[in-house]
Amino acid sequence: EFFDMLHQFDENATELRTKQEFLRADIDPTDNRVTEDEFYQWMSHSQNEIVEQLLERFFREQAREIFDEIDTDKNGGIDVNELQLVAKALGLKWTYRQAVEVLNTIDADKNNLIDFEEFFEWFHMQNASSDGLVNALGAKLRVILRKRPEVDSRSVLVRGMSKFATEEDVVEYFQECGEIEAVNTLNWSRDGKPSGRCIIMFKESCSAKKALKMHRRRMGPKYVEIYRLNIGDKEERLALDKSLHSSILGRHGLFLQKLENESGARLFLQSNETDGWVIVKGTYGEREAAKRMISKAIMGWPEAGVACDSIDILSNEKGRVIGKSGTMLSKIMTASGAEVGFQDKSEEEVRIIIRGMPEQRKVAKQLIQSILESKLEASYKLPDKYHGNLRGKGAICVRAMEQMTNTTINFSKEAGGIVKIKGDLESREQAWS
Repeated sequence: EFFDMLHQFDENATELRTKQEFLRADIDPTDNRVTEDEFYQWMSHSQNEIVEQLLERFFREQAREIFDEIDTDKNGGIDVNELQLVAKALGLKWTYRQAVEVLNTIDADKNNLIDFEEFFEWFHMQNASSDGLVNALGAKLRVILRKRPEVDSRSVLVRGMSKFATEEDVVEYFQECGEIEAVNTLNWSRDGKPSGRCIIMFKESCSAKKALKMHRRRMGPKYVEIYRLNIGDKEERLALDKSLHSSILGRHGLFLQKLENESGARLFLQSNETDGWVIVKGTYGEREAAKRMISKAIMGWPEAGVACDSIDILSNEKGRVIGKSGTMLSKIMTASGAEVGFQDKSEEEVRIIIRGMPEQRKVAKQLIQSILESKLEASYKLPDKYHGNLRGKGAICVRAMEQMTNTTINFSKEAGGIVKIKGDLESREQAWS
């Protein structure tokens, strides 16, 4: 885990360097682990670029949480009205002129808008002093970071509602989630007009979780967006070719579900006639984790489309891979997440086409190979007087049985008569029955 952390900041970090840093952090060498206190001490006293980058990421995540809260119109910048609004919420009684003064102090490029990099540069350089308007704002913002109120786990921010929606409309729309204690509609700070946004406070946190699952559900012609409060929950759009969508989704959506479970983010695949993309929703850390996982999953894929592998098999082995009523093929695709199809190569051979991401294709190939290698032969006692009837004229009957059961059947007169059936266990039992 320590190595993984260092490797995030330096891909060239060697095993020796990792061990050196671990030994510096592990004050008590008897337990061979870094405790919370030891980690804090290491972070506080180490003078190296890894610690500096780790601290910068921590401050950046904090700054992003607050920036997203202040940027109510989500245009990527904080204007003077938004700045005055947050100051009022924090108990700072600024005049409009004072808000302009603070904005001009933080706004480095003087475009009357504080972008995130400008906000971050100011935020992480703040000290504990509360002298002056700008420092007073910094001190107030740091106080709200120390402890998030319990109410946040029961509340959600809703965007995309009709500007004519009443509190009763909001309650009716979200009543399936659970009991609602309060609805606070939000107007635009610039003109006081309805914004289609509101904050809903549920009686229980589990109701808020149900509401979050309604994110991007349609309400008429628009999507309704639902976000967690005070943790920087937002969306990012990541370009993703349409040809990759089915493989990101996986069989029955299992691969997409795996990505969501492991990253904590929500993923929405979307496209139009020409382009494809994925919407990644979550906190900064969740979004970054999801983007890393998607990037890692599609590494090495050709730009022309989805990569594929192939396996050539005999025509009479195709049925064994498909299984009875397609059950075996369905199991392969569900377990691997890959798409598996067939292409006739000749009368004697069939090509299995496996489409998906590298790991998905690898698992599918292993499963197919295990099925093909499980082909065994079993002998069953059958008096030779029945052999002729079972063969049929020109072996038509036995060939039909072989085709139906995906087996190879041979008759022998040894020991009074036996039949030898070659195939997997399920197929052999089906042929014998």
